[in-house]
Amino acid sequence: MRIAYLVSRYPAVSHTFIAREVAALRARGIALQTMSIRRATPDHVLTQADREAYESTIALLPASPCAFVRAHVRALRRCPSRYVRTLFAALRTGTGLRGKRKQVTYFAGAVLVLEHCRRLRISHLHAHFERPSADVAMLASLLSTTGESMRELTWSFTAHLPAEYMDDRSALSRKVMDAAMVVCVSHFGRSQLMALVPDAQWTKLVVVRCGLTNAELECPSRCHAARDPAEVVMVARFDPIKGHAVLLHALSRLRRRGVEVTANLVGFGPMVGRLVALADELAIGDRVNFVGPVAADQVADFYARSVICCLPSFGEGVPVALMEAMAIGLPTIASRIMGIPELVEDNVTGLLVTPGRDDELADAIELLLGNPAMRQAYGQAGRQKVRNDYSIEIAAARLHQLFDGIMTAASNGSSRHEVAPLRAGARR
Repeated sequence: MRIAYLVSRYPAVSHTFIAREVAALRARGIALQTMSIRRATPDHVLTQADREAYESTIALLPASPCAFVRAHVRALRRCPSRYVRTLFAALRTGTGLRGKRKQVTYFAGAVLVLEHCRRLRISHLHAHFERPSADVAMLASLLSTTGESMRELTWSFTAHLPAEYMDDRSALSRKVMDAAMVVCVSHFGRSQLMALVPDAQWTKLVVVRCGLTNAELECPSRCHAARDPAEVVMVARFDPIKGHAVLLHALSRLRRRGVEVTANLVGFGPMVGRLVALADELAIGDRVNFVGPVAADQVADFYARSVICCLPSFGEGVPVALMEAMAIGLPTIASRIMGIPELVEDNVTGLLVTPGRDDELADAIELLLGNPAMRQAYGQAGRQKVRNDYSIEIAAARLHQLFDGIMTAASNGSSRHEVAPLRAGARR
């Protein structure tokens, strides 16, 4: 089985869950080539594993002008009508002048992807995230269509479904309809895609969780008693949708109550300057540590020194950062939104609060800080939850089965396929 994974940027600090998936599939004997639309920058290549992934990943951009032109000339000569039809399909997907320009860029990248897949004899392409990688993958597959309407290159994608990807529902529905399979990381996410397409398409929407390795799931608890002041941790990119500002306002409330808490904010992104200014404005700058990007193998150190993991975001799939915290027994507080309740069960494995309510977040932090027994109970229940439901080995076995079904259907001459049911004993 020879497949390719297409990601907007790989390796990346925020894409460690993809790296786990790639490694687990390769361990099952799949020849898997990683492709990145844009080459990873040095701030995302922090570990030896990152460096190895960087060296082995095919980056589409920046592209050699000569290689770019040659690929497009070959595609045009091979089948002019198919080249033009795919370009027009890209333009139809984009909305507005800006959207159409982006689609032309995706089309240009799709030609390069198909070139690499043909050179490496890859017959299936899997994209992570709804855009731009899914757009590029769909166009590469369309470009591979033969005269009999069969695809030389089948494709699928994993829908993580953060809120910002739902802004163009018609484009997303077209991608779902065209793909051979759509992997959903949560049942909530699957339900949102079900609303976009006819019920005949629902069988191709399958839930496969992101997961942690056996070593991560079996590691001993690293949590300890609260320091003075107690530390909480939030691991997320600095983006408005992650709700960092809600946590800062909650910390301000706690200070006014006489509860001192230090927050370690691990991540990166363009919002960091605004958040630093907000922390100073709220007079809590001395209690907020903007850590910046941290290598995957060092994030656990920040979990271990904290007593609570917070993620007050406004939109999520199923956050891997919460899984990582729960795996070492760290109690979590998160927003009651989207796929999070499938991971964090309120008052069992952690606490859920109304999104945007910094008062509820402050109350939840104060409650856990004052109840060591509650923290321990939630931590133990959380460890068991991720062990039961969030193993990358289980996820890789299911993906292997699904990819095998797609490729078997394609080799049998079927342009569409039914997703194989779970084998006996397998778990979603």
